[in-house]
Amino acid sequence: LEIQSGGQTQDFGDLITATSTSGPVSSSTRGVFVAGLDPSGRTNVIEFVTIATTGNATNFGDYVEAISYVGGVSNETRGVTASGNGPSSPTNSNTMAFVTIASTGNAQNFGDLSQRSAGVMGVQSSTRGVFNIGSLHDGSYGFTNTIEFITIASTGDATDFGDLTRTNSAYGGSCCSSTRGLFAGGYNNTPAPVTEVNNIDYITIASTGNSLDFGDLVTAGFYNFGTSNKTRGIFQGRLTTAPTSGDPMIDSVTIASTGNAVVWGEMYRMDSGPHDGQSLVRRGATTISDSHGGL
Repeated sequence: LEIQSGGQTQDFGDLITATSTSGPVSSSTRGVFVAGLDPSGRTNVIEFVTIATTGNATNFGDYVEAISYVGGVSNETRGVTASGNGPSSPTNSNTMAFVTIASTGNAQNFGDLSQRSAGVMGVQSSTRGVFNIGSLHDGSYGFTNTIEFITIASTGDATDFGDLTRTNSAYGGSCCSSTRGLFAGGYNNTPAPVTEVNNIDYITIASTGNSLDFGDLVTAGFYNFGTSNKTRGIFQGRLTTAPTSGDPMIDSVTIASTGNAVVWGEMYRMDSGPHDGQSLVRRGATTISDSHGGL
């Protein structure tokens, strides 16, 4: 998808293995997909593509553990992924690890988030990464509104940033400019175990403090992972529970303003409306760009 113009997404190529909920990190030239769920369960495989071309993914290396529902932040040099749901589900992880995007090789340990969680949403500037921690899955299946940050070029544990102020949520979408980060959608456990969220919150990445209200998504849902070109943010697809179905809609916002999202396009090949006769279910798709706020 060309973010500035929207429309229907076009075919790019194939991953080596069908996966979902991978950790997204990218530079201006390369996109990297870290771990995730594959047909056999959780995987530690890392794959990459060259964003300006089209074609199939290439093996990058291995992550520090087999994990899914991973969050990611990146700048031009380094990608840092965080948290996730581990192989002994419902055990979550608080591990952060990093890769050097321009090279290939295995991920290395970065540090820890303060809590074990999954469904983390990440935003970034060129120097700082910020994570909305998300779903705890620590036996209570609770949700947290905690936001933490790291300095991407260093290593070490995350530091408290503030709180989401409207709704505790996880498994939503995030996008950012170099100064502002947005967290959108997802689900929580209030009032029902899987209650979709349509809230969009924003933070100023260089500061600390609680998030502020930005507006609402067009339709509430989760797995609506996002990215941006620094000016325009998009949130692609989503899963809804009324009934359980994939929604191909792509929402868009102007990051520097506030207000509700608008329809910007739709995902190619969705279970709720395939365009080519294929009944491929797409949800939990990882989203990267060559022009997000960390670049």
